[in-house]
Amino acid sequence: MLQPILSTLVVCLAVVYAVVVLLRGRWQTATVALLGGISACVALEISDLLVLLRPDDLMHWKKMGLVAEGCLPFFWLFFSLTYAYQWQQGQVSSRSKLLLGAMLFFPVAALFLSPLDLFYSPDFADEKILFLRSPGHVFYVLLMCALVAALFHLERTYVSLARPDRWRAKFEIVGAGLILAVLVIHYSQALLYRSLDMNLIPVRTASVALAIIFMTYSRLYRGEVVRIEVSRHVAYRSVVFLAVGLYLIGLGLFGTGIRYFDVAQNRTLL
Repeated sequence: MLQPILSTLVVCLAVVYAVVVLLRGRWQTATVALLGGISACVALEISDLLVLLRPDDLMHWKKMGLVAEGCLPFFWLFFSLTYAYQWQQGQVSSRSKLLLGAMLFFPVAALFLSPLDLFYSPDFADEKILFLRSPGHVFYVLLMCALVAALFHLERTYVSLARPDRWRAKFEIVGAGLILAVLVIHYSQALLYRSLDMNLIPVRTASVALAIIFMTYSRLYRGEVVRIEVSRHVAYRSVVFLAVGLYLIGLGLFGTGIRYFDVAQNRTLL
């Protein structure tokens, strides 16, 4: 089975990255946020692996995974907002801080919600699909939107950097962006199918492993994350919003076409 190997690889790479940060970097706000985001991804990987290996305890392990998923928007948005900004000197706007505070809704909701309120799966051992109840559908659609917001702020930070600083920050930002993008794609299933297909977990896990490799390389060969003065006058034109918008529109049209022509659904294509 491929998934245990990939999940073990992600855990090992995350440990290596944390050691590199500890030995070569300083514990800045963005670094702590990034380690928090990676830790949430690792916890999610472990939870989903246990779900696949021990489907009899499905809801028990999904509770752990639900809390990990709830932490994702807060940590990744926090990293996006603090990567190159002076958090203590007012460069981050009040609206951004308010948005970050709103991200606390997800871990709080994850702590108090029961997986039984969100999922059902009568044949999980065979299908590996979690069907979403109405609260679960709302939770994951909101989660996807929150991750898109984090991806947007990360892109805005990158395009506002001076060219030499872009070279230095490129691989770390690409790694973080890859994780956010694959999570958005993963949770977009909730929008179309009202379900989460656990058969696609290996793709997500491999992407997270590749992203951590990028970030480790950045720390080893391009130095630590530094405080960079970024101009407030940053254009709000966003490739992220355009790409996500086109993806979701295409997803909806494709799904509608499948249902209209009564074609057997192929989740792998989406």
